[in-house]
Amino acid sequence: MHPELYKTTIKTQTTMKKNIMLLLVLICLKLNSQERQIPFDMNEKINIIDANLEKKLTLFPEYRGFLEARLYQSNDSVYILEISHTSDNTTLRTRKTLNREEAAELRSLITARVAQSAPNSLLDQSGRTSLLVASTLIGTYFYGTSVSTVISTGNSFNTGIYLLTAGSSFLIPYFITKNKEITKAEANSSIYGMSRGFLHGLMLPVLFSSEPGSKIMLTLGTAGSITEGILGYKWAKKHQFSEGRSCAIGTFADFGMGIGLGAGHLLNLYNGDHTTNFIALSLLTGAAGGMYTGYRLSAKENYSTGDVLALQGAGLLGAYIPASLLYIAGVEEPKLYTLTATLGGLGGLYFGNVLAQKQEFSTRQGTFIALSQFSGTLIGMGLGYLIDSSEKTAFNREVKTTALLTGIGSAVGYFLAIRNFSKEVNKEDKNLSMRFSINPLGLLNTASGNAANMHLPVFVGSIRF
Repeated sequence: MHPELYKTTIKTQTTMKKNIMLLLVLICLKLNSQERQIPFDMNEKINIIDANLEKKLTLFPEYRGFLEARLYQSNDSVYILEISHTSDNTTLRTRKTLNREEAAELRSLITARVAQSAPNSLLDQSGRTSLLVASTLIGTYFYGTSVSTVISTGNSFNTGIYLLTAGSSFLIPYFITKNKEITKAEANSSIYGMSRGFLHGLMLPVLFSSEPGSKIMLTLGTAGSITEGILGYKWAKKHQFSEGRSCAIGTFADFGMGIGLGAGHLLNLYNGDHTTNFIALSLLTGAAGGMYTGYRLSAKENYSTGDVLALQGAGLLGAYIPASLLYIAGVEEPKLYTLTATLGGLGGLYFGNVLAQKQEFSTRQGTFIALSQFSGTLIGMGLGYLIDSSEKTAFNREVKTTALLTGIGSAVGYFLAIRNFSKEVNKEDKNLSMRFSINPLGLLNTASGNAANMHLPVFVGSIRF
């Protein structure tokens, strides 16, 4: 080989080796730069030490404007303590490198101080706020009215007792739950028990008497609400329900009440002298059956909150579409409507359960699925209303077009969202959630034919940003 060519070759090889080594170093630096946040305590429950917790623990007294601290693990032996604080109206971030022994010593110190000075910091109270809000609303709307009516003489309404009861519905649960762990799942189960337990208690005397006294019904309604609220909390805590599982059990129980009413109608239970007795029996039996079904299914399938929202939409869609098609076809037999709505609802729940097995929708995705379905329902209903109103007056109108387009719009909105979010599961947004459920009192009034007079909604929901 020519000497100059040999030198050039050697020089090229040396340069390539340097480049390869440099590339390997950069890759290693890239890998080492990935940090995983770890808990501060040995119980793995405290991920962030904020200013309030720092005042109790006094871990970082040198930082007067302390904001928060986080602990990261870079590799097996390198840890990063990151402290945010303020100085001269400027936010600063200090990072300290710790070895394995220093990190273990810090975590042991924090664990000991938390156990001594701030034991409540280890409690998961993520569901306490929603539980207190629900107890206050239920106390204001239900407990206040029932207790004031039961205690007052005659059938008069005692305003003072009402106000005391409504106010106590916040203060009593507030102090009871102050030092208790209230997870979101436990809160959901308790809220369901309080809201539905009132209806269940009202129905108990109706099982045995067609005209029970109002005070007896209200007393048992209040007692049932409080009892089921406590039992729901204990049930979720004992079996360590996830948030999705607690929502799934409540959803199946709500649909169970509707299916129970439908079954009673198909069995001709509402035609005799004991109609109210059988309505109560249908509601209670359906609720118990639905709750048991939800409990068993949720034990096999790990429902997320988004899965439950998609399940609710499928059940409602399955119940509505067959019944609307019968109406469009001009069918007048009530039992056919009940049969198709019941079977359709069951079919929708089955589809929703299969969907939950294949997908795992986040809360954000489940919320958008429900909103998409609701939006499609309104658009279809609006278009149908405009078409129908062009044919007859508002007081003499057939709404077949409205019924048809409402179902189409709801289905399109639902399945478009399902198709869209099936491609991007598990992108959770903790700041957005939606709850949707059946109002049992509205359902009861609808079954008894008093819905038009009472103006109670059958479906209720909320969205949180």
